[in-house]
Amino acid sequence: VHLDILYLQPAKQEADARYDKFISSPPYPFIPVGVVGLINMLAGQGWQVEGFNLPMELTMQPEFDLRAWLQSHSHPPRLVMIDLHWYEHCYGAISAAQLVKSAWPNTPVVIGGLTTSNFAEEILDNFPAVDYAIRGDAEQPLRLLAQLCCGNEATEKPDLAEIPNLVYRQAGKARQNPRSYFATSADLHALDFVTTDWLHHPS
Repeated sequence: VHLDILYLQPAKQEADARYDKFISSPPYPFIPVGVVGLINMLAGQGWQVEGFNLPMELTMQPEFDLRAWLQSHSHPPRLVMIDLHWYEHCYGAISAAQLVKSAWPNTPVVIGGLTTSNFAEEILDNFPAVDYAIRGDAEQPLRLLAQLCCGNEATEKPDLAEIPNLVYRQAGKARQNPRSYFATSADLHALDFVTTDWLHHPS
């Protein structure tokens, strides 16, 4: 089965850090609970999803090589999600995006989270490895972006300009769609914040 969406929780360090060659600072491996809900939402839509908590992998396997793991896939995913919620991960998130692009140049990369929401335009203006950023609540925007990136010929695909809260690049400059989507109680109650079987080493 081909992978549709890969989620990466970045480390604070560069994405190809080797924890067996130096003593790392505290890696801060905590995945925001909202991300768990979003990944399960995408899985519930029928997408094949997989997730990596990179700092946890590096702690468990200090010799783990993310680049080699990416390059081992003969069929890259159609979308890569990178969390930039905690400010500690700014450097690591951009490094992860750059590493993904070096391995899979045609795979779009989307970032989101609290820090992304504050600096989305600056990130897209300065880091070409990031294709999309979602500001604020992501439930509807992410679902629509998955339809755009991962859908087949029979899937109704939205235009980029129709996806609320999305920041994307147009003519080389960041363009921000209206921040018009806000998750309702019903949206949040429908999410599964518990299941992590899509995650490498889920327990």
